Amino acid sequence: MPWQGGLDGYLIGEEKEPHVKMSSEWKAWRDTHMSLYTWLLNSMIPSIATIVDGIQNVKDIWEK
Repeated sequence: MPWQGGLDGYLIGEEKEPHVKMSSEWKAWRDTHMSLYTWLLNSMIPSIATIVDGIQNVKDIWEK
C-alpha cells in the first residue's frame, strides 16, 4: 500500500511535480508518479480503470 512506503503525499497532492523538467528531482518524481499510476489502474476492475485512464494526476485518480 502507498501509505506504508511514504507515498501518500502523491495521493493527497502534497508531493508536487517539480517545475524543472528533466532535472534529477523531476525524473525521480515522474518514476514514482508513474509507478503509482500503474498500481492504481491495475488495482481497479476494468470498467473503472477505463473511466480514469487518461487522468494525468494520481491524486485525481485517487479522489475519483
